[in-house]
Amino acid sequence: MVLSQTFSKVKLNPVFQPDIVVLDAKKEKSEAKQFILTHKEFKSGNLDELVAQQKKISAKNLRKLMKEYEKKEIATKLEKGEDIDLMNNRKDSTIIDTLATKRSMAFWDSIRTVPLTKAEIKSYVRLDSLIITQVGTKYQKDSIRTSKRDSLIKHPNGQMGNVLGKIILGESFKLTKRGIWRLDYVSPFAGLQLNTVEGVVLNGGGIKVRYSGKGNDENKTYVLRIGEEGIKNYTLRNKSELVLSGLTRYSFARNQLLINGGLDYSWKRNQVVIKGGRDVVQFDHQNPINPFLNSVTTLLFEQNFAKTFQKKFLQAEFRNRVPNEHFELSGTLEYAQRSALQNLENLKNYRWIDWRKRSFTPNTPFTQEIPLGNLHNMSPMTSHNSLVVSTKLVWKPWQIFKIKNNV
Repeated sequence: MVLSQTFSKVKLNPVFQPDIVVLDAKKEKSEAKQFILTHKEFKSGNLDELVAQQKKISAKNLRKLMKEYEKKEIATKLEKGEDIDLMNNRKDSTIIDTLATKRSMAFWDSIRTVPLTKAEIKSYVRLDSLIITQVGTKYQKDSIRTSKRDSLIKHPNGQMGNVLGKIILGESFKLTKRGIWRLDYVSPFAGLQLNTVEGVVLNGGGIKVRYSGKGNDENKTYVLRIGEEGIKNYTLRNKSELVLSGLTRYSFARNQLLINGGLDYSWKRNQVVIKGGRDVVQFDHQNPINPFLNSVTTLLFEQNFAKTFQKKFLQAEFRNRVPNEHFELSGTLEYAQRSALQNLENLKNYRWIDWRKRSFTPNTPFTQEIPLGNLHNMSPMTSHNSLVVSTKLVWKPWQIFKIKNNV
């Protein structure tokens, strides 16, 4: 992040002359003192007239001027009864001059101080093609698709690799021209794992039918996301979405196929999920043990940390699709028939290193009441029915945001 920058001996392009000259108090002390604005001038005078009169201004006075602009903007919104929250304040937009695409290359070269490099010209061509795929005309989009098909014809071996990649990684297909209905193929290889109960497992493979409704441009959701790239404000259209899914879990050692399906409907900030079927899950519903890491520890270190059981269930869940900054509510209702699972009889094929002082533990969860050394003497869980209701409420009444220079 750049906090400040200082430049000297910079020759400005005469076409882009600034209206106000900002004076550096360190390098231009005498001249900066002549253009000092008093506190009375800031409070009493019109800021627009004050800026028009001051052709030169110090950096310190410029910061004060920006603060006064922000205060007046907030006061005007409060008088009108508008919301000054960050979500509604950040409505950024970009307006492109209509003559920008009509100017010739000679015009831009005449006012450009440094000519474009070959890499820059290449990147602009790629950017233009991306814009066409989003907001271009039908003729422009068809021309880009034709060029892509021509490139595939020239390289027939690339088609086979592309198909194989889609089988392994998954793919999404359009069922309608506008993409309102889509068919998603979820690859089972993405959930490849290994454990002492089921052996090698292909989890999560199946299909999803997705319907995306039309959104309302006037009713949008503003989301603030904080990540490695800094703070960014996203605008999400409040559109409804319906997803019908059918997923599988196949165990090679048990030679068993488990199927579960569900219905997922989301609108605005809310989401309702109804699903059921047969599945193998961890005793802790939050799934703290990553299946991939459990596969690695099973093969290399002869340690099976994940403890699982099988259930036949029906579950209904409600939650916020987009977390609200001040309020969030979610709840789950599940009825299940649970049954215990035992380790496979021959586990030699599921370890690459035989540790002398270590062996696989039974598929029984460790608790404070049962020491780790007594797990081999524990009886497995008895089959039973369960009805689980869980709710979650998050409220942050005093959370506020401070905006400075629209950031």
